Amino acid sequence: MTFVPDVPVGTITVDGVEIAVYVTASTGDVTGLPEPTQGTTHVVSRQVYDACSDREDLVITHQAVRGEGGRIIGCRAFARPTRT
Repeated sequence: MTFVPDVPVGTITVDGVEIAVYVTASTGDVTGLPEPTQGTTHVVSRQVYDACSDREDLVITHQAVRGEGGRIIGCRAFARPTRT
């Protein structure tokens, strides 16, 4: 998968922390993802999840946990977003 360079479009402020907002895009096929294996779930980015609509073994992070300065340090859950 090829990622097009991010294009900054502005910022938003959350709880006093300024966060950059970018337009992002990706093209091409996903490479390097292991084949599905019974009983194994892979945590992937939303871009990979969306590109692999035939895979039932993928999840993305959900409910981000933020540390000092607003940096994401973990998540409370995983998600399988609805595919359209």
